[in-house]
Amino acid sequence: MRIYISSPHGKIAECTASKVSFASLNGAMEIMDNHENFIAPLVNTNLTVARTDTSDVIAFDVTSGAIKMDNGECLILLELYKTSDSNY
Repeated sequence: MRIYISSPHGKIAECTASKVSFASLNGAMEIMDNHENFIAPLVNTNLTVARTDTSDVIAFDVTSGAIKMDNGECLILLELYKTSDSNY
């Protein structure tokens, strides 16, 4: 699935991924290709993206944000976050 990760400061990453894992207000979730469309808040969660284009895993400690799955594309909006990966 196509992944777009952005913050108020601009684009963080754009890639393809096999899965995205995070916790929302309703509990832990994993989304994969062809997941049903949805929108969920991200609050105090560790979000990971398993990339298929580089086999890397991107990890973010998210304080606030949102995630939207729409017809095979996943938009991740991070308002407050930290990552140990210097590429992001």
